[in-house]
Amino acid sequence: MERDRVMLVDFDPTVVGISSQPFWLFWSAANGRAVSHAPDYFARHDDGTAVVIGCRPAERRGPRDRAKFEATEAARAEVG
Repeated sequence: MERDRVMLVDFDPTVVGISSQPFWLFWSAANGRAVSHAPDYFARHDDGTAVVIGCRPAERRGPRDRAKFEATEAARAEVG
């Protein structure tokens, strides 16, 4: 699935850069446990905008996966 997603992004003429597992997020869960996550891809568009891409289908995300995707979205929203 990751290969297919990156191939689609690579064919987008507005994408000028792609990075695989571009950064790590670290935080503490509600129970105090340390949690980390690296999104699958980051793509930069020629207009300066960017997208963070997670490749796991929603139907295959368990509770811990959903928490990681939600944390990634919160970080993306905070950064802009």
